[in-house]
Amino acid sequence: SNSMKEVVGSDQAKEPIPLYKLLAAHWGVSLPVRTVNGGVNKGTCQVGDTWWLSRYDLSSADRALREAHLCRAIAASDRNGQPPLAVPATVPTQSGEDVLVANGAAWRITEHVPGESPDPTDLTLYPVLARGLSTFHNIAGSLDAAHAVTETSLLEDLEHHIALLTNAISSRGTGNDHTLLEEAQKALEPSLPRLHAEPKQLIHGDFSPPNLRISLLQNRTRRMTGVLDLEYASWDPVILDVATLITTLIMRSGSAPPLSCVEETLRAYQNAATFAFDASLLPAALLARKIDSYFHHRNRLESGLGSEEVFRRQATQLQTLLQFARSLPRSF
Repeated sequence: SNSMKEVVGSDQAKEPIPLYKLLAAHWGVSLPVRTVNGGVNKGTCQVGDTWWLSRYDLSSADRALREAHLCRAIAASDRNGQPPLAVPATVPTQSGEDVLVANGAAWRITEHVPGESPDPTDLTLYPVLARGLSTFHNIAGSLDAAHAVTETSLLEDLEHHIALLTNAISSRGTGNDHTLLEEAQKALEPSLPRLHAEPKQLIHGDFSPPNLRISLLQNRTRRMTGVLDLEYASWDPVILDVATLITTLIMRSGSAPPLSCVEETLRAYQNAATFAFDASLLPAALLARKIDSYFHHRNRLESGLGSEEVFRRQATQLQTLLQFARSLPRSF
């Protein structure tokens, strides 16, 4: 299916269709619906035991459709001997659409991806997740740029953010934020040409524990077996996904992780990768990702979709990453 269906009706805006009626009318099912925390960007409901119903803002309807197409392409791609890695399979409507537009939103149902959500405070899990990221990149590397879900790359967005900073038109946040962002920009700028010169391929775009699934294998080893939420998949250097994982390691592990943990995680990724990448760009990639995250959450807040608390957290985390980048040995 390449399509999206829109449910229209003169009374629709006044009276939203209850979810159970939406499911019955368009997916032909009568199953219990339970709302769960769908993360920062979208709402998610569990439908029965094996389905998930995701609600997207109307402005993201096309993106939801591209995400469905990407998941289908990954599932069908040649794995070249890579370990199994599940992605959410879309459950089309009865008339074959991947995405339904109704009640002023876009809706998509996906099948449950087995496995546990990784505990971000468990330092021993990061090399496991790094190997999983490498598997994802090895598989996604066979797909072309047309499969990207985002309309612009992270590096293109970053250039836009830096232009905003340079022109000093940052309209939200305190003066302290502005100084901090300029410091991060100055630390990042010398590495930008090298970052842009890195090979590009399809990356996940939000490779963090809530979007990952791990399983305990029969030999008692843990392996990443599933990846969720590909709505930020973009055409960018792989180091930007690695930076997201390392950021989580630095922020969520509960204590300042020793440098050896970061190095072990990087090594695990490199040893499993079928391609070379420049690990010395990690400090720049950490700052690039967090500057992007800062502006992403600022824009969400200004459009009435985001949370002040989540936005404020971005500056604190940027400060931490700036300190981490400055503390790295020159030989890193």
